[in-house]
Amino acid sequence: MDLLFVTSSTALVMAVAGTLQSAGHTVDVASDAQQLDGALLSERAFGEADADVQRVRRDYDAVLLDDLTDTELMGRLERLLRSRADDSGDGSDNNVPGASRPLPKIALLATPSMPRGREQTSRYAISDPASPLHPAVTINKPFSDTELLSYIELLSPDHAGTNGPALLIHGDLTLDTHAQRAYYRSTSRPIALSPREYSALEALIRADGRFLSFDDLSRLVFGDGVGFAEQHAVMATTLYSLTRKMRRMGFFITQRGHEYRIR
Repeated sequence: MDLLFVTSSTALVMAVAGTLQSAGHTVDVASDAQQLDGALLSERAFGEADADVQRVRRDYDAVLLDDLTDTELMGRLERLLRSRADDSGDGSDNNVPGASRPLPKIALLATPSMPRGREQTSRYAISDPASPLHPAVTINKPFSDTELLSYIELLSPDHAGTNGPALLIHGDLTLDTHAQRAYYRSTSRPIALSPREYSALEALIRADGRFLSFDDLSRLVFGDGVGFAEQHAVMATTLYSLTRKMRRMGFFITQRGHEYRIR
């Protein structure tokens, strides 16, 4: 994918850009207005006073936006993307000859606890659904390389629409819910799980840290049409084997009485 990373943090550039480039993505970085103009504006518009009303030079698949980016730089990015949308209608018609591609999707790198005085100014446009800076995905800091790459995969044009994978991300675990496969750290090779183990793992991850009862897990894995005795024995075996496999990767399925959760 062709990506633009907008941030004022040199340290974040080194960490994020390196990870994305090692995964085969092309990454341009904009840390100031000059770099942003160089990445987005046409050669004719670059440096002109009316540059904001010109179309962008190249189409990025996505823009990674650090929420601690300088507010002036963030504002300029919004204006440039908004002017492109104005130039091409709604920026979403790929079937009209000559029409530009849709606006790049935004992946927001979000700081859970914003520094005092920054939250309102840095998110003035991000929270507006009509803004070109409104995120398609939000990646909360700190994040692992696997989380970053999994979220970026969600924005890939190859995965657009209903045929693309629906991903669940839990630390270094990534679940493709369409293919019913689970991955650890890399999406190149799935974890060896039985269908029942996968279903139990997906249910636990969807619970997002909440405890699920043994009976709830059984219904989610088997449905309501299996005999209780057979269901209970097989579910117990499934949870035992899944717990062992997850522990090898540093994930723990904890039990509280007859309730379970994954951490």
